[in-house]
Amino acid sequence: MKVYNVTHPAYPKAVMRVSVDAQGRVDKLYMAGAAFVATGTAALASMERSIDLPADVYLRSLQLQGCSVKEDTAKLPTNEKVALWCRLWKEYKGEKWVISGPDAKRLGEVQADENLLRWYLCDKDMPDTPQTWLWKGKQSIGNLFHYFNQVKVAMAAPPPSKHPDHWSREHFNKLSPQDVGDYYRHLRELGLVPKKHPDGTILDYVKPTA
Repeated sequence: MKVYNVTHPAYPKAVMRVSVDAQGRVDKLYMAGAAFVATGTAALASMERSIDLPADVYLRSLQLQGCSVKEDTAKLPTNEKVALWCRLWKEYKGEKWVISGPDAKRLGEVQADENLLRWYLCDKDMPDTPQTWLWKGKQSIGNLFHYFNQVKVAMAAPPPSKHPDHWSREHFNKLSPQDVGDYYRHLRELGLVPKKHPDGTILDYVKPTA
């Protein structure tokens, strides 16, 4: 879960905190300090009317009202990370995690939030790559601590394409019209260009000649 601090230059003592769930949607909204007056009232009213707004849309609407939006990157206290780990472990693995002193110390030393822990523990949605193979199916706090930098890199990487990195007529014939466009775009992003028969049929995708 991410939390954003929202302020407005007209009301420097007022802070609104917006929490965002793992699906990228607004979860809760809190007011602190003096009210935002017109800006805060409008924000709260729009929140009530549009509770299912994606967080990026909602936060952008606040920025358009003159608000400053900054992610709260303060490190979670160790006890909150321990509770979060135990809850998510039970959710994804169906078992209770018995925390030990060394486990608590390791969790305290890594900057793990709910988004990262959900990504790390969810085998179903995790892509199969040489990096994720290091921990997929064998997650633990010790493994997270040991591979933490690799986990962050793998989490930030774009999802692997469902298309091959070369032209395949067999793959092409299985695609829907929308997926055909995605396949062409994937090949172009690899720097390939179509090689065509005189009748316009694609024979291959190749590196362009100089």
